[in-house]
Amino acid sequence: MSITNGVFDAADSTFTAVAISGSKTVQALVVYKDTGSAATSPLIAYIDGFTAVTPNGGNITVTWDNGASKIFAL
Repeated sequence: MSITNGVFDAADSTFTAVAISGSKTVQALVVYKDTGSAATSPLIAYIDGFTAVTPNGGNITVTWDNGASKIFAL
């Protein structure tokens, strides 16, 4: 992830072999800084408002916007 002039950007991400038991869906993405401890890893963004994805054991690719606002802008 990079931050330039308040604009957050990153390479597209692929989550491989995603499987969740039951009939659950992925309805949001959580972006956080991993400090090595969940208790001190701050939330950067909670992104929802997209079409939910139902994992089926295949890959899920997140393609970030390449427009001016990228992932998001402050």
